[in-house]
Amino acid sequence: MSTFKEVWDNLSTIDVSPWIESRKIGGRSMSWISWSNCMAILQSEYPDFTYEFSPVVIYPDGSAEVECTVSIGDLSRTIHLPVMDNRYDSVVAGPESCPPSRDINDSRWRAFVKCCAVYGLGFQLYRNGEGSFEAIGQGSVTASTPTINTPQIKSEARKDLLTTIEVCEKVGTIDAEHLRLAKDIANDPDESLSRMQRAINHLNSELAK
Repeated sequence: MSTFKEVWDNLSTIDVSPWIESRKIGGRSMSWISWSNCMAILQSEYPDFTYEFSPVVIYPDGSAEVECTVSIGDLSRTIHLPVMDNRYDSVVAGPESCPPSRDINDSRWRAFVKCCAVYGLGFQLYRNGEGSFEAIGQGSVTASTPTINTPQIKSEARKDLLTTIEVCEKVGTIDAEHLRLAKDIANDPDESLSRMQRAINHLNSELAK
């Protein structure tokens, strides 16, 4: 069985820079790895890893906290994160309320990515603070391009798309034809991961308008 040190020594030397996405949010420059790429890299290194999301904790002010546990063999790491919006600000919905399901789902996957970083994968993203990337430098190794069309990853992407569709229907401002096409993609068991991700990105961009 691997030890925490062995896992760290392996994952921390993987150069994740080819999969880093960045954007400016207010006065901050945020960088991250998508959960699908993170999962694919971890899957290629430790195929038997597992993950679990605990029930959401809702606080009296309407804010919330998510928890993710990632296990590799007998090893387990757990991360807690506040539920945040797409500007990385904590969502406070008010008494007797809770954050939107979309924010909860996104925060769960942020917790998953950060939990992987605690094992060493992409920890460079947090070296200079939350979401501030510092290259690992000389001596790092570049992971081979991961195969991300595994059934587990496609299943999670389909859940994300269905959640996004549900949010769009509640908002009521999204073009009905766009929603119909998104539903067709979500309900097609043979649909590609890339089309599901494009559908999610398109609906999110429409929600942000």
